[in-house]
Amino acid sequence: MWRQIRKEWIDSSQGQKIATIIILMALLPFLALVINHLGPDFDTGANPYQHMATIYQAVHGKPLYAPLSTEYQSITYTPLYWYISAIPCKLFGMSFFWPRLISLLASLGCGVILFLWSWRLTEHNFSLSAAVPVIFLSTTYIMHITNWAIDVNVNALHFFFTFLGFYLLINPTRRNVILAAVATSAAVLAKQTALAYVIAMTVMLFFRARRQIPVFLGLLIVILGVSFWYLESFDGDFYYQIVKANKGVLWVGKRIFAEVLPFFPELIGFMLPFALVHLLIDDCFDHQSFWRRIWKSEYVMTAAGLGVAVIATPKIGSGPIHCLVAIAGLSLCGMAGLYQTAKLIPKVCSERICLGVALAQVITVLLLAVPTYPVCLIDRYDREKFTNIANVFRAGRTCLFCVPYIQSQFNQPPAGVPDDDPVKWIKGRLTYEFIPNELTLPFKNQEFDYVIVGPYLDPNHPVAKAIMDNYKTLLGRFPAHPKYPRTGVFRDDCFVLKANRLQANLPAIPR
Repeated sequence: MWRQIRKEWIDSSQGQKIATIIILMALLPFLALVINHLGPDFDTGANPYQHMATIYQAVHGKPLYAPLSTEYQSITYTPLYWYISAIPCKLFGMSFFWPRLISLLASLGCGVILFLWSWRLTEHNFSLSAAVPVIFLSTTYIMHITNWAIDVNVNALHFFFTFLGFYLLINPTRRNVILAAVATSAAVLAKQTALAYVIAMTVMLFFRARRQIPVFLGLLIVILGVSFWYLESFDGDFYYQIVKANKGVLWVGKRIFAEVLPFFPELIGFMLPFALVHLLIDDCFDHQSFWRRIWKSEYVMTAAGLGVAVIATPKIGSGPIHCLVAIAGLSLCGMAGLYQTAKLIPKVCSERICLGVALAQVITVLLLAVPTYPVCLIDRYDREKFTNIANVFRAGRTCLFCVPYIQSQFNQPPAGVPDDDPVKWIKGRLTYEFIPNELTLPFKNQEFDYVIVGPYLDPNHPVAKAIMDNYKTLLGRFPAHPKYPRTGVFRDDCFVLKANRLQANLPAIPR
């Protein structure tokens, strides 16, 4: 394969080589983001800390799906990413570096799969094949997608195994079906959203390789059945956290039209007409009937990705991250359609059209990221803010409200978890009436010398009430990021409150 790629590169035209190099240079911002994020042992948002707390549980042999307590809050995802991240953390020590590295390797794996996939669809066109992974990886700069390619989160691993499963089913031989079942099982174990892709793959096999369905589903059922049995038996309230916990969160249907549907033309507008071309004129090159052709992997993955985007994105707490499988599928279909269109027009201008459209799409994605890319970078203000917060922890026992794990970085016992979704969201309604009284006790008993809170503190929350009653002295304020306030808990205004039990003449926190 790689010898063939090398040969095709040598034989390609000078214009194609230049265009490919320009397209690959569009990954320079991605490289800068990676370098920027791999070093710091902190983050600007709360979500990475929630995942680090779960990895900490795995490293220390504690259940990942333990009931809500003041020490720990479960995350309602399946656990593969945390288990994999726990291995280097166990061997080399807890650090943000290792989970970020797992995400980075998975995202690069996504890029390789998308390149090879497009390589097949475009009959070895270098520029178009390179453009697909560049477009996909560049989405990590878009605001509200949480730096997915280098984030401490399950998404990159979920994407990698999902793409691998669909890619293997391009040619559904017995061997590939077995490997696809293993890969898709891993996708489900990385994020339960992948169950939707299991259904899509099964439907695809029904129309393309019906005899392989028992092999595919049988292996999936065995792997997931054993895994889910183990998790439910030995890793806490797995079923409650994964299934029941996700039922109560509010689903806002109008977000489909306000956020989901506009996302695609904004991000991959050049690819959409050519994706339709790929679907409609594919029979010029593939003499199968339309009904049989639509069950190809790239079509099914695109359709399934669109379905997941429409269903999952409108849930409160979710966002455009659910659109990225569809973005990848539409990019593949678009590049294939662009290549097929070029084959139908005179060769004099076909290459220019291919390269021009591919470059235009890559440049469009980069232009969309211009206003949000700086927000993704950890800068000197973030480092200074973390240093100030670290000084508070060094001065005494501290709780950074809504941010777990950070206490363990300063050798302090975990405590101060305010709530979780299963107790806060009941049948689509936000309520505080079911929050256990136990969660307020660390603050009522003034176990912490200091509590750090942000302006988001809801005065109606019972834990917030306990904080305001027992930590009445404002000791200091760490101001919000001067350029990007309200883009993460560390970038917001942070207020340091002192316990009522401490003497008024206690020295101020060093800055």
